Amino acid sequence: MASECEDEDALTMARNIHDALCRRITYSTEEGKTDRDTTVGALLDGRADCDGYSDAFYLVGTLAGLNIRYQRGEAVDAAFYDEAGTALHMWNLIELEESWRMIDVTWDDAGDEIVYTWFNIGAEEASKTHRWNEEMTVKLAK
Repeated sequence: MASECEDEDALTMARNIHDALCRRITYSTEEGKTDRDTTVGALLDGRADCDGYSDAFYLVGTLAGLNIRYQRGEAVDAAFYDEAGTALHMWNLIELEESWRMIDVTWDDAGDEIVYTWFNIGAEEASKTHRWNEEMTVKLAK
């Protein structure tokens, strides 16, 4: 998959990977399926939760030569909230042109449609729907 998504432009390559994952994976929180939060669930079974999507993006992107990190935090605009109005969530950070940006493949997978709402966004936009410990990670571009 990494070689199929290759491009000289890092942003285009990231988008190719993003799109390939959205086409291949179906979001699932199926109880008892522990591989749904891994690359195995995402790439081999085609079913994953946010951990699986993020793990797959990290693996494929890294194999393609991109500088990618995981980011764990809370979703503040999710379909399933806990009592505090948030849900644990995982997404990725990517370094493009010497600045860090956010990519949330899970939320961009809209079933039959791929959206780019959470693709290549900076801290200001990301913080509207995602919360993370900024002291424990790279600084996102504005």
